[in-house]
Amino acid sequence: MKNWNSYISANAISIDDAIVLRNEPCLYKRKVSLLAPDKARLESPLTAATKLKSCNMPLCRRALELVELIEGVTELVGVTGGLAYNPTNASDIDIVVYGSRLDEVYRLLVDLRQDGVTTPYRGHGHGWNRADIALHKTIGEQRVLFGYIGGSEYNVKLVPCTRPERCMPVRLLIENLTISGILEHVSPYTIPAVYRLMLREPLRLNGANYSWIYVLSYRLRYTELPSGMKAEVKGVLEESEGIIRIVPDHGGYVKPLY
Repeated sequence: MKNWNSYISANAISIDDAIVLRNEPCLYKRKVSLLAPDKARLESPLTAATKLKSCNMPLCRRALELVELIEGVTELVGVTGGLAYNPTNASDIDIVVYGSRLDEVYRLLVDLRQDGVTTPYRGHGHGWNRADIALHKTIGEQRVLFGYIGGSEYNVKLVPCTRPERCMPVRLLIENLTISGILEHVSPYTIPAVYRLMLREPLRLNGANYSWIYVLSYRLRYTELPSGMKAEVKGVLEESEGIIRIVPDHGGYVKPLY
């Protein structure tokens, strides 16, 4: 889902003929870039995690340390990104955890931060805009899903499923909407992250007034937003299975209001 619009050309150049473009009904028929199965090697995150034991690089050892700590809670933990495909050129630690014990994993990450095993993230993430940077300056000290371990950058995605699920079609309602209100937690630590935005002013849509809508994001930078935070949200307003939600992931933002 990250490889559409402006990213298509760059990815098409970097992975050559492994790229396939198609209209994706689950993303209101936007063109997305996918890897052709016969042109790409797919690596299971769980399998990739087991290979860390045979890698002696410092980054691999730090990744293995974090993976083994999480394995004390659940075995459904893996690595993605550079560590999964080419550890010798990897620059950070991308971890994914699946299943129903994500609350326990999150509490573990909180404990590791309190014990000084990990430290807060101080950088600017890939693709962050000014609002994202301002957001992180406001709440970054409390975030534990990404940071540093042993001086290496890490991030952990908590995914509440154990097998692929059918994507439900999405209907585009408004392509560029900016609204504000107060955030309430629904599922703030998972991917996707979900919040309820209690609107400052009702949103009128198709003859109905909405006093709140969902905020949904697949971006790690929009996880761990505090409940009760006043925020301005810019994004795409969409509907899926009768649920109205705003998605800031592509050209949008979540901006704290003071």
